[in-house]
Amino acid sequence: MPRILIPAVLFIVLLIPLSPAGAAPALALDGQLLAFQEEPVILEQKVMVPIRPILQEMGWRLACDMEEGVVYAERSANKIQIFLWQPAVVKNDAEVSLTAVPQLIYGHTMMSLEDICRLTGAQGTWDAQLELASFFSPVEMTREGVVRSLLAADRQLMRVEYYNNQDFLKHCSIAPSPKINSKEELINFLGSYWSPEYIERIWQAGSRENVFIGFFRDGVTPLDYQKEISVVELAGTQARIEAKLPVWWGGEGDAEQFVNRVYTLIKDPEGKLLIKDIQIEE
Repeated sequence: MPRILIPAVLFIVLLIPLSPAGAAPALALDGQLLAFQEEPVILEQKVMVPIRPILQEMGWRLACDMEEGVVYAERSANKIQIFLWQPAVVKNDAEVSLTAVPQLIYGHTMMSLEDICRLTGAQGTWDAQLELASFFSPVEMTREGVVRSLLAADRQLMRVEYYNNQDFLKHCSIAPSPKINSKEELINFLGSYWSPEYIERIWQAGSRENVFIGFFRDGVTPLDYQKEISVVELAGTQARIEAKLPVWWGGEGDAEQFVNRVYTLIKDPEGKLLIKDIQIEE
């Protein structure tokens, strides 16, 4: 990739009109809001996302050479070189074309949501109504990976169970709930983490006259409140995870009483890691 002149290009970029994604656009990973100053913006109909917070939270190590206009990202055996204002990056010595050139916007390196997903294997969505850019980590059958998937599944469930209590979600740094009306929308929202049987139970409990209205009670204890979490089995396409949680009374945890939940997760033929069973041990 050719060397670029940062000051001149930066001056040009500052002249490009940017459409902010909203008054307070937000960034989330695995259902958890990320507390960073950088915010997504809309540039030429592309959702541009700051790469530092999302890649670092995914476990990538970052370094940069601003004189050359290059950002280096490394995770395990994967290495990426991101060239500012160039239409391609280099991943593991192979050039990858981009949907939008990386930009330095308001002092932060940004890439399109689609390109970050392609490079990391994550899933990503932009909710214009919520002004929320969401990323979901790829499934990895490792101890760290299955715990990450379980926590993401639980946060998605919290966004459904606390559909009518957005203040609680905000208090827990969980992304706000999207608009859900139909059963199909509920399946699309939970289907990457929860088995069809569990989704059917949630639909039956939270819908009236074939419209989802949510719940008017406290949901179960969020897994983010867990005191301990451990993988007790990991073999092939199956994992069992045990979590120790405080007893939940009206939204408050009892520090003296705990309950164990044991989750069974199965990786299906489509590559989704679904929760198939939950056992409660008093």
